[in-house]
This record gives sequence, C-alpha cells and structure tokens, in this order.
Amino acid sequence: MEKPLINFESHSSILLADEVRNICAPIFQYFDADFFYFIRSYYKGPREGKRLLLCTNENWVKDYFTIKHYQHEIVNFPEAFRGKNFIVSTWDGCKSDHQSCKIGILAQQKYNYSHFLYLTWVFNESIETYCFGFKKNQDHIYQKLLFNVDIFQHFCHYFNNVAQDLIQKAENDAFKIPAPKSKEFSNPHFLGLEYQKKQSFLESMPIDKIFLKRKYQDIYLTAEEAKTIVLACQALQYSDIAKLLSVSVHTIKYRMNNIREKFGAKNKKALIKIFLQDQLVDLCKFLLEEQFENLARLKSSKKKGHSDNAE
Repeated sequence: MEKPLINFESHSSILLADEVRNICAPIFQYFDADFFYFIRSYYKGPREGKRLLLCTNENWVKDYFTIKHYQHEIVNFPEAFRGKNFIVSTWDGCKSDHQSCKIGILAQQKYNYSHFLYLTWVFNESIETYCFGFKKNQDHIYQKLLFNVDIFQHFCHYFNNVAQDLIQKAENDAFKIPAPKSKEFSNPHFLGLEYQKKQSFLESMPIDKIFLKRKYQDIYLTAEEAKTIVLACQALQYSDIAKLLSVSVHTIKYRMNNIREKFGAKNKKALIKIFLQDQLVDLCKFLLEEQFENLARLKSSKKKGHSDNAE
C-alpha cells in the first residue's frame, strides 16, 4: 500500500485550519467567501520539490492528498509561467477531463463552493498561490472578484505578515512532491495563450505609438521610446537599459533626449519625476513583459555580485 505524503492526525495543514480561518475572517465576511488556501512550492534550490500548505478547510486538505491533486497543479510546471511573474485567474467549473480541475469539481459538490479566485506569484526558487473560494448563488460574482483584485492582493501580503508563525510551522512540515508524470500542465486555459503563440499574436498587431493621457494627451511616444523611459524609471543605468533592449548606449541616450524634449524637462531626473508622479509608466509597461522578466534576473545577479564582493 502506498504511504501517504502526510499524517492526517498531526500535519500542520490540518491542525492550523482554525487559525488560518481566523486570519481570513475580515475578507470572508466582506466578500462572502468561505475558503482559502496558501501553497508555496519550491521548484529549484535546496528545497526543490518541497511544498507547504495552509488551508481553512481540513476536509479539503484530506481531499487534496487523497485524490493526489498535488500531481496536477500548475505550480508543478514553472516553465509554463514564462514571461509572467504574477497572474490572476478564476475557476467556476469545468466539463472537460483536465486533471487539475477535479479538486474544484469535488469542492463544488461537497462544500457548496461555486467560484475560485487564484493569485499566483513566481519567485526565483518558489511559486506561491493564494486561492479564495466563494459560496454559490452570489450576484455579480465576477465583477466582485475582478474589480477588487487589489484588495485580494493586499490581503495576500497581509497574510504573509500576520501568519509568519503559521507559515514557519508549515515550512517545518513541508512535504516532498513526487515528480509529475506529465511534462505539461493539463489545463490549457489557466495561464492564457502559450508563450510563443501569445508572442506571435501580439506581433501580428504591431504598436508604433503610445498616446498619453490627461494633460499630456497631445504627446505621443514611439514604442521604443516608451520601453526606454519605463526602464529608466526603474533606476537603471543606461548600460543596463541598452542590454535589456539589445541596443547601444548611444541609442538609449538619443531616445531619452527625444523624450525629454517632448516634455520640456530640464534633465533626466525631472523627466523621470514627471513619469512617476503622473503615472505615465503604467501606460507603457505592457510593452515590456519579457524585459521585466530579464530585469528581475539582472537585479538578482547584481545583488549576488555585491554580496560576493562584500565577502
């Protein structure tokens, strides 16, 4: 007989359910939610293959292990997140045979949950997913979820603050996940279009100009200028920006001068201040999904370099 991954009588994911529920009380009450779980899955580093779980429903946890849902979760496939450091997704049922959906269908049948909201972050060595489950028969449920993602995102950070003791207990109780039998995630809809298909689709709709808003509505940036100023607002040196955009430092300086002249800014510092204060960066960031992924690697390598030099 196959040995279970955890002992249901003593594991933290079962014993801490009430404490997790107490932390979730405000968001449960306000949004008529009735379920929450937090999963951290390590996909590389010294804890590779380890996973921790905190949840408000101990019976759901037993289902999770009994039907071996851990074998079919998106967190088993970090390569599927290429180009994405943070995603929001929902689930309200599925008539297909996706293995990843079986736990949701079971939860709908057993616990009367109808919709689930997932917030997932990808880090250097781990993936974290926060899931919220909602009761059936709620009016305008999608509007309630999608128009309040910022509140749920805030709660996730709040949970990480106030649940540190619980998270540490779960870390100490982390379980080892067997390598998935499949090399691909079974649900093609969870993360949207596959990366290469998405890139091809976007390239079929090229953007040459970014038209700004409010008092700058008569100014536009070229797509390349927009990418350059967004990265400049990340406090990067011109040499770093040039590397991320695969152009010369001279080209970066030329673009920055063009932008400065369009805005009548005296210098680079004044230009960046305009973009940050007037929230113009947010209008242009969508152009840089892949560069931001590379930026995270660049900052990580620089941080490691500073650490090595300090030693």
